[in-house]
Amino acid sequence: MERETILYEPQGEVVIITMNRPEALNALNEQLHHDLGDAWEAYKEDDALRVAIITGAGRAFCAGADMKERAAYAREGRQPPRVERRDPRRFGLPGPHEIPKPIIAAVNGICVGGGHGIALDSDIRIASTAARFGDLEIKAGQVGRIDLLVKAYPPAVASYLGLTGEMISAELAHRWGFVSHLVEPDELLPTALEIAGKILANPPRAVEVYKDVALHALRYGEALDYLHHAAKSVLASRDYREAVTSFAEGREASYSGD
Repeated sequence: MERETILYEPQGEVVIITMNRPEALNALNEQLHHDLGDAWEAYKEDDALRVAIITGAGRAFCAGADMKERAAYAREGRQPPRVERRDPRRFGLPGPHEIPKPIIAAVNGICVGGGHGIALDSDIRIASTAARFGDLEIKAGQVGRIDLLVKAYPPAVASYLGLTGEMISAELAHRWGFVSHLVEPDELLPTALEIAGKILANPPRAVEVYKDVALHALRYGEALDYLHHAAKSVLASRDYREAVTSFAEGREASYSGD
């Protein structure tokens, strides 16, 4: 599977998916969303693959939305095409794909915005000591995966991240239970593969049922529908257009509350 912005590397029953825009800190532009969407669908449909590992090339896991691209759409009064179409296959986050198999996020560096959303959508999260985490969506006049943020962190921490847009260290993310393993950078992928091996040692049907029940417990469909409508109203606001254009232009934002 060859794609412009990702590496898709099956290794036996495991596939390693690497976001590969290191020059842009693996920021989620439309092409990366498209390529990741294809990767998640390929993993979902391939019966030979039982575990996926998602990571990033370079010093970032994923820096969230490509703000320059977002600003260009905002100036035109448009939303990104995948938002307008609302086609889940075109979303880079794994959640909308409702994948019935485990996903391990091996977070190697900056993990914010939509990148944080990818981590939230993963079943197991491990991090290198170089990682940093943050929602950040509110700083861009948007809302992120609030439905999962409030379940993945203690309530006060979730509200702090969601309402301030600040980042936290990998050590704090580990202390608060967001990541299960904290390792040195050169141990990140070996640790992810070791965990994948432990999953593969278990009965496939039991693993499948666990993931199925977990998906239902998270109530993805209902929560995502509600979140979509809420996010759409934010993306149509003047403050959203001001947030993304001021960021792209390197100036201080001036919000009107509209």
